[in-house]
Amino acid sequence: AWHFMLGGIAFWLVDVGIRYACVITPAVELIAMRPHSAECGFVELEMSGAAMEPGQFAWLNIPAISLWEWHPFSISSAPEDGKIRMCIKNMGNGTWTQRLYEVARSQKASGRAQIDVQLDGPHGHGIDLQDRVGLVLLAGGIGTTHVHSTF
Repeated sequence: AWHFMLGGIAFWLVDVGIRYACVITPAVELIAMRPHSAECGFVELEMSGAAMEPGQFAWLNIPAISLWEWHPFSISSAPEDGKIRMCIKNMGNGTWTQRLYEVARSQKASGRAQIDVQLDGPHGHGIDLQDRVGLVLLAGGIGTTHVHSTF
């Protein structure tokens, strides 16, 4: 009966191998990390690279917080900006986003602006805005980051 477990173990080993390869990849250059105190706090990250289409997202890892945790966040910069910007809201006590907010505040207080950041992306397809006469975008809260790259 043990041979029924081989498929699951194989998938697990492939997943661990991919995660390990991602952890040892070179970090993205962090241009700026700004903590803001509005709405329980959020962190604005600016990194090297560029999104190809409005509305894309990327998986983010910050080894100073956790080596193995990757989280998806919307890219809020437009492709023409020439850099990747993300706005990440602090989601409360004990969360990865709270630890990111605390790291950003301590970096700002100490004057150090550099931490390692790893990025997997951009992913997803944007909105095709060709052949449109007009466009109405409705968003609220932290959900505005996804549509912010469109205008």
